[in-house]
Amino acid sequence: MTHSDAAFVIGKAHKICQDYALTGDDNALFSSVWLSDGCSSSLHTDIGARLLTHRAVNRIPDFATVMHAGGKSQLSLLDDFVQISVTLAGTIAGSIGVPADCLNATLLGLVDGVDRKGDRTLYAVLYGDGALVCGMENGERVVFRSEYPANFPFYPAYLADVKRRQIWERVPDNRHTITRTVLDAGGGIRESETLSPEDGYHLLARPVAGLQWAAILSDGIESFQQRSESDACCSFAPVDYLEVIRALTAFKNFTGGFVQRRMQSFAKECSRRGWHHNDDISVAALHFGDKGGKG
Repeated sequence: MTHSDAAFVIGKAHKICQDYALTGDDNALFSSVWLSDGCSSSLHTDIGARLLTHRAVNRIPDFATVMHAGGKSQLSLLDDFVQISVTLAGTIAGSIGVPADCLNATLLGLVDGVDRKGDRTLYAVLYGDGALVCGMENGERVVFRSEYPANFPFYPAYLADVKRRQIWERVPDNRHTITRTVLDAGGGIRESETLSPEDGYHLLARPVAGLQWAAILSDGIESFQQRSESDACCSFAPVDYLEVIRALTAFKNFTGGFVQRRMQSFAKECSRRGWHHNDDISVAALHFGDKGGKG
């Protein structure tokens, strides 16, 4: 049985938390988790992030069309699923007087479902920057870091606005990349490669078999700094995002609110290490049972 949990916390440099994460456990068809990271330079993206994730959860039965398709038709159906979610969220925003720019936000999701061949499959939806982490039964962690070098991530809102998408496409040196890193059971880097996918960069799918858990994290994991007390001015140095991922996904057990507990313990660890994060952080995870993907 799949179990899920999610948590989010505000960053040091923010007055309002613009990250949001939630689970879809109340849906009888699929287990899913979703998160959204609102753009700091747009107004009310905390509201947009909530609307976007809730619309995705409420429409999860429609995700079956994505799972049962293949090739480019699968990618087109995924865009349709997300675009409709954006449009519905925008309608709600307009009805309460919130501008459409509130939907300038990423959308990451995990769905535990069955593909068109009948195999149990994990689908990772990646619209924007952030990370996917797959926790293997053998203790390894496979990290997929989604990033845009010019710091202009792809927002789902661009699917509903052709002109804005065309402007985004003209941003120089912003080619989407995914860095895949395998961490061994001890946390060391076993291998790493950088991918520049032409198609399908919004969707990664893999068999659930061999997985114990999977998690998505917003790009706040890249905003950590460590205090150095070696000089009088108390300078700060950046913390590698892999080090943050190692700590944030060091789950002790998977009962109850396992992501919430890890986030709380992680906050205490940060205090001891002299770490702080300027950006908001959101984490959402699926656990596939005591026997991983076999159960």
